[in-house]
Amino acid sequence: AAIQALLAQYGPPKAPVELISMVEEEGSRFSDASFWGSRAVTGQTHQEMLSCRDEEGITLAQAMEEMGFDPAGIDTARRDDLACYLEMHIEQGPILEHRGVQIGIVDSITGIGIIRVDITGRANHAGTTPMDLRLDALQAGAKLVLRLPELARAIPNATVTPGFFQVSPGSANVVPGQVTMLIDFRAPNREDLDRLGQSILQAARALEGEGFSV
Repeated sequence: AAIQALLAQYGPPKAPVELISMVEEEGSRFSDASFWGSRAVTGQTHQEMLSCRDEEGITLAQAMEEMGFDPAGIDTARRDDLACYLEMHIEQGPILEHRGVQIGIVDSITGIGIIRVDITGRANHAGTTPMDLRLDALQAGAKLVLRLPELARAIPNATVTPGFFQVSPGSANVVPGQVTMLIDFRAPNREDLDRLGQSILQAARALEGEGFSV
């Protein structure tokens, strides 16, 4: 449907069009062989990459053979006759659907950073420790989480997601003494990405002024 819409808008191509399916571009299975498909097309693969293993211990070479491909033939995938490459991709977010637009053209690639924050307070008995004598690491972490949307909105097209929390000791009747959290932050250019990361770190370190170790 996307190709038909492009043809309707721009007319038939003035040069031959060939469909190419890329694999393992994001390294989701073989982390040491990311961009495997585009590396092969541009002649940047090497035999050592075939020994990369997934979480189950299966090598890239074995996975290729299971799908009917010959690992020894990776060099034959190189192409020198392509003028350009246009990637057709589903939208992974809600923007086009929200705006009622069928096709969008990507004009930037979002950079990604991940910050791990460890907050240490003081574990105490939940029933005998008064609220004003607590150093609750989870409450400190929650305070940081509530700051994150504000930090993201200060930078165009930036996002911040605190997607992982680990609370210790993790008991209903114990004041949390430690929290570990992972914060995913993204922005479409390096300068904004770095600025966003620094603002998150500053917000986290500000908790040290309340007695927490961060």
